[in-house]
Amino acid sequence: MLNTGEILSTVSMIREQKLDIRTITMGISLYDLICDDPNRMAERVYDRICQRAGKLQSGGDMALAAIRSGKARVAVVDAQASANTVKKITDACIYYHVPLLTLPDGLLGAACGREGRMIAAVCDAGFASRLQMLMTEAE
Repeated sequence: MLNTGEILSTVSMIREQKLDIRTITMGISLYDLICDDPNRMAERVYDRICQRAGKLQSGGDMALAAIRSGKARVAVVDAQASANTVKKITDACIYYHVPLLTLPDGLLGAACGREGRMIAAVCDAGFASRLQMLMTEAE
């Protein structure tokens, strides 16, 4: 399991040595996650790895399937989503008792590395809890 120290060490290598770190076994490029704040970058790396590990289901069909199957711990909708998309995800979340978060315009796609993504479901309890905490702090 990754810990914060390992992530911050990777961030340090990227910043100081200008490395394009790639996790070969998972095929994940971390280069586009670089930012000035090491803690924020650690969060971005963790989020990307969770997505690739199947703990984040993005896209309408996959997110709704995760909600309906009981795997979703929290659902996320982008503020730019259409009224129909918002209704679908809201109805599913109410019916299956899944918390729903709304992210600012375009943030969901940027966060999961897929521009234009409007819906996602977080399937890991720790990841979901952290996301809910960050959203509460942002308000």
